[in-house]
Amino acid sequence: MNILKNRQITHTQWQLDPCTNHAGESLPGNKCEDKNRITPLPQWLSAIDDLIAENPDYEIESLPGILLQPDDPISQLSKHLHAIPVIAINAGNFADGRIYSLAVELRQQHAYRGELRAIGATLDNLQLMERCGFDAFELK
Repeated sequence: MNILKNRQITHTQWQLDPCTNHAGESLPGNKCEDKNRITPLPQWLSAIDDLIAENPDYEIESLPGILLQPDDPISQLSKHLHAIPVIAINAGNFADGRIYSLAVELRQQHAYRGELRAIGATLDNLQLMERCGFDAFELK
């Protein structure tokens, strides 16, 4: 899959979990893959303890990516942020300013350094999104 990252079209192996849609809802009948997936926050949180138990010395890129919705709390992620390679934020509505606040909070307050990807209804807001901390975009 190709995305726009750092103003370049680039190929990425990190994709939304095929068992969920952009809103994080389960989709029946799809094969779920374990590698290079971006998982909705509720499923990610329910699986994190098992993942860390299997790999107690986890490092960057050893955890799956996370799909956040604009109203998801990120306080539960603070101790794992250093090891999350990709955080995707669903811009379900291009006028929803919560995605900008979430990006700024991740970059400035939590010093998140991994890929911060906007997905969904980004329209022509890419420059503003970059200023808020997004460095990758999955365009429709």
